[in-house]
Amino acid sequence: MTTYFTADTHWGHRKIIDMAQRPYASIEAMDADLIQNWNAVIQPGDSIWVLGDFAWYGGEDVFHCLNGDKHLIIGNHDTKRTFKMPWASQHIYYELTVKENDSKTKVVLFHWPIEEWQGFFKGALHFHGHTHGRMRQQANRWDVGVDAWGFRPISMADIRAA
Repeated sequence: MTTYFTADTHWGHRKIIDMAQRPYASIEAMDADLIQNWNAVIQPGDSIWVLGDFAWYGGEDVFHCLNGDKHLIIGNHDTKRTFKMPWASQHIYYELTVKENDSKTKVVLFHWPIEEWQGFFKGALHFHGHTHGRMRQQANRWDVGVDAWGFRPISMADIRAA
């Protein structure tokens, strides 16, 4: 079982294609590609943390097509319809410990980027979405949104390799 991260999928959001300059001709093409990319990475039994803005309207059909145990960090575009989906958990902010081989890493999960976070001076990482890959990089802070990572979820190994 591997832990993955993503954000800002915006299923069903036609305007996000232009707003985030996504390379899709239609919302149907975008949604189909994002589903394919998700399921190519995430296997049943993997954990996936969605750091906000899961769907514009609805998204229930897409939710049930996606592999993995899905956890939601609530974003500014998530609605009551999103909250009603059968998430493994829902949070506004969450501190997660990710096990990698023989080590553990603390990761602070929040939809919005923050300048300093719990454990900042002790090597904790901060993963966020919201900025669609447009924010300056800061040490130990990562935009895990689809726009920053080739329209797919990422793992801790992807972060370490970047």
